[in-house]
Amino acid sequence: MNNPRRSVIIPAEILNREFDAKLLLAAIAAERGFKVIVGCRSKINNWMSFMPRSIYLAKGMTARTLRMFKIMKDLGHAMVSCDEEALVYFSPEIYYKRRLSPPVLSHTSALFAWGQNNYDLWRSAKDYHGVPIYITGHPRADLMRPELKNFYSKDIKKLHDQYGQYILVNSNFSLVNKIFSNLTPLPDPDASGKEAQGKLGMGYTVELARHKNILFKEFLNLIPTLAQKFPNYSIVVRPHPAENHQAWQNAAHGLSNVHVIHQGNIIPWILASKIVIHNGCTTAIEAALLNHPVVAYQPVIDQDYDDVLPNRVSYSATNPDSLIAMIKDLDDQKSNLYLNKDNHKLKQEEELKNYINGLKGPFASERIVDALEELDDNGVIPAQKPSLNTRFDAHKRIWQRRWKKYKRSKRPGHRNNALIIESVFPTLPLSEVKDKLERLKTNLNRFDNIKVTQFARNVFKLTKIKS
Repeated sequence: MNNPRRSVIIPAEILNREFDAKLLLAAIAAERGFKVIVGCRSKINNWMSFMPRSIYLAKGMTARTLRMFKIMKDLGHAMVSCDEEALVYFSPEIYYKRRLSPPVLSHTSALFAWGQNNYDLWRSAKDYHGVPIYITGHPRADLMRPELKNFYSKDIKKLHDQYGQYILVNSNFSLVNKIFSNLTPLPDPDASGKEAQGKLGMGYTVELARHKNILFKEFLNLIPTLAQKFPNYSIVVRPHPAENHQAWQNAAHGLSNVHVIHQGNIIPWILASKIVIHNGCTTAIEAALLNHPVVAYQPVIDQDYDDVLPNRVSYSATNPDSLIAMIKDLDDQKSNLYLNKDNHKLKQEEELKNYINGLKGPFASERIVDALEELDDNGVIPAQKPSLNTRFDAHKRIWQRRWKKYKRSKRPGHRNNALIIESVFPTLPLSEVKDKLERLKTNLNRFDNIKVTQFARNVFKLTKIKS
């Protein structure tokens, strides 16, 4: 097609989890001729009045995105979506209530699935209306492919220099350990009747609340045990970005070899560690893709409420003694764990093949851009703009929404509080984005003709330099 490509908007909610992968996707899209805006989702949404009509790649289809989807439609944008959290979920029923809003789904023009499981999950939803689903894989998995094995080499060296040998404990307890406790969607573990149904209509039950609270306490108790049993190692606790660090800092009090920190992308932290410990965390899937030792610590097990896939691709330890023995066995060439490493890797690959596409062949990012080109060629953005009155009203709603968000950012305990927003997407300088792009250029030997500039705070524009 000879017509110039449309613009693409690629928002990221959590800096450390999403941005590097979406920068790769943005660079590939820019290389193909798209003008790309990438960066903090909340900032992008605030500045939507200044965006060209674009294909907007949403990171999910929750009910909270409906208002913004309606605004963008009235401005003439086309919405497509993946789901950052479609790999790990308690059950399809809870997933549909929590992550798949029928009105939001009705506004999407295409979906990009992690793999066959994600595809089947969406197709089985009672409100699925036939929107095209592309099984592309996800850009986050691209970062774990051999082609990019050296992308984080400097970060890994820094971590080794700072912490020496360390055991990484990755926390996934944002449901029970929120920055503001009033924001938990779970009911009180001791609740009954209507109060036991949880908040926000997400299908969370008191049984789930009890299970997660018990697991959280077991993990807190584990920290001093690990510190004592492995005095020559650092114990690095990495809370979820939406978690309150104080509980972990209390558990680490007086323990000089324990560090509570959430910083940077998880990949170098995994690769620099001796082993990763988790329960039901996506980090386990990332560790498996990186062929790195990972253990699911499961002192209590509930088949209804455990996150199945992360635990299945991990070794399992059900008490502190078995966990400690497992860590020691990593280096013992006579241990069963060491001798069965190859079999365990085959098991991981078998588990993951139905969940993640794009691990071989073209990057998932390439496959997504292929689909974006197809959508653009087929006129996913209508040639006719919405009426002037419709667009004017949409701009007005953006500024009303922005003012409300600003007021809420000052309110303690509100989900739009500035402390929460800053914790999930802190300030990202243009110089750091340029450095990341340079590393992509070096590792992949491409993108020399791609330029990145600042669009707004934490928002960046990638364009192809004309030769």
